Amino acid sequence: MRARSSIGAIAVAALTACTPGVTAMKDQSTICTTVAACDAHDGASVTVIGTYQRFPDQPGVDYTGVPRAARLALDDGPGPMLEPYWHKAAVRSDAEVARFAGKKVRVTGRYHRVQPRNPDDPPYASAMGGSCLYPVEAIEPAE
Repeated sequence: MRARSSIGAIAVAALTACTPGVTAMKDQSTICTTVAACDAHDGASVTVIGTYQRFPDQPGVDYTGVPRAARLALDDGPGPMLEPYWHKAAVRSDAEVARFAGKKVRVTGRYHRVQPRNPDDPPYASAMGGSCLYPVEAIEPAE
């Protein structure tokens, strides 16, 4: 059985090494820096490295009093939101925003290529599109 797990670890390392935007960390978690790399790990726990941005964030729009979420900008485009848009944790704290806005961060969580539906919504309700990390387990500056 030990040989199988070693072979599996070698296979994961080999596949990860061949995928642009993905690296394996010592603890075997996956690091994504591109949308394509994250999408390849739909449903898995990953660490995403990107630039912390407020959402929505359209130039010239007054967002006073509007609850705003956060998302990561990745090397190849807009990355995941931090929590699904419907979740109360999607509205990030003022302290977190002040600390990370516009900076490179490492966020660990389960990556969802398509945001999960709100379990309280009726089955015919539509959901916010795009990817997210849910739940967000950790956020820290990227070095």
